[in-house]
Amino acid sequence: MSEQPPPTDWENIRVRRSLPPTRDDSAANGLWLAITLFAVGAIAYPWYAHWVNSYLLDREAKALMEQLQQQADVASQRMQAAQETVLINAQRVQADTIRNAAARRIAAVRVMGASANASNPVVIVALGDAPLEKSTSTICAQSARWLGSSASGKRLRVQTWRGNQPAMTIGSIDCP
Repeated sequence: MSEQPPPTDWENIRVRRSLPPTRDDSAANGLWLAITLFAVGAIAYPWYAHWVNSYLLDREAKALMEQLQQQADVASQRMQAAQETVLINAQRVQADTIRNAAARRIAAVRVMGASANASNPVVIVALGDAPLEKSTSTICAQSARWLGSSASGKRLRVQTWRGNQPAMTIGSIDCP
């Protein structure tokens, strides 16, 4: 079979015991441990503080930028609404001005004379800047007074009044 190992002799073994630490050694070790921890903390604190401050500043800057962007968007929308309002008002004023100018030009039309013919009466008119087509109702109403009878249904030959020069025929109109 197999051989067995020789028996171990436990009597010759000596156990060394370390001496218990003295008070002076443990106080010195604690002091060095405290100094080491303080030094590590003092060295690491500036980097930690810088990291925390940069993180907080970055977060505050992002929040401020978002807030400013929202305010800019609101201001842009208000500005666009104000511009649209101004544009609408300007268009309304322009349309009113054009309408009023046309009305003034038509109101300034004056029949300076009329001649009753059997076929179509001749009317001499000071048109100014008014177009003949737009001035039809004014010319018909004023020519009825000059002719002494209603001009409705009649065709009037219109001549323009040029002061001391002879009148020129500019067309004819049908009175409604």
